[in-house]
Amino acid sequence: MIEPVMLDSHVAATRLAGLLKDRRSSRSFTAHPVTKAHLSEILWAARGSSSETRRTVPSAHDVHAVSVSVAVSRVGNVDCGLYRYAASDHSLSMVTDEDLHPTLASACIVDEEWVKDSAAILMLSADFEKVNAEFAEQWPYGRRGERYAWLEAGHISQNVYLACAELGVGVTFVGGVDERLLPQAIGNIALLPHNHELLGLMPLGIARP
Repeated sequence: MIEPVMLDSHVAATRLAGLLKDRRSSRSFTAHPVTKAHLSEILWAARGSSSETRRTVPSAHDVHAVSVSVAVSRVGNVDCGLYRYAASDHSLSMVTDEDLHPTLASACIVDEEWVKDSAAILMLSADFEKVNAEFAEQWPYGRRGERYAWLEAGHISQNVYLACAELGVGVTFVGGVDERLLPQAIGNIALLPHNHELLGLMPLGIARP
């Protein structure tokens, strides 16, 4: 029998080690708002620019297929509404001033109540048709790009978790969403960017102790 290789005990007191230990999923939020500065840091971690040519998350072929929209309910100095995040200039563009928390929460399979109580909800989405075309020559033909989009969403969500751990903000990734219950548009404005499909929600807020 081949003996297992025993690894050293984890004793590193690095900043990353501390964040990984502190990373939690939070499903109960206070009524306190999240600060604009904290939301800014979280969005930068999600898919911001770390230099003129690089982002904070890896992406196959540097496509960066996953977009981040933000439904704001309680964020200091940011009006309630739906926004699109632009990494190019680190900004939010308002799509509608409607509070979408009840709409998004009602589409969640088991998490409706606490999702509705969150201060903001990050919405991760991707254009599968576009990203599949980018990788059309790779097997499984016409589907490989979709896999890369999901992997990119995983990188984004972990970055958000680590940023929230550092800032003392609670967050949880919610994949259990019934897209059939979501409207395609709010009035005459699309809920998601053109041709995008929802990958998941990340409700965040000040977690209850």
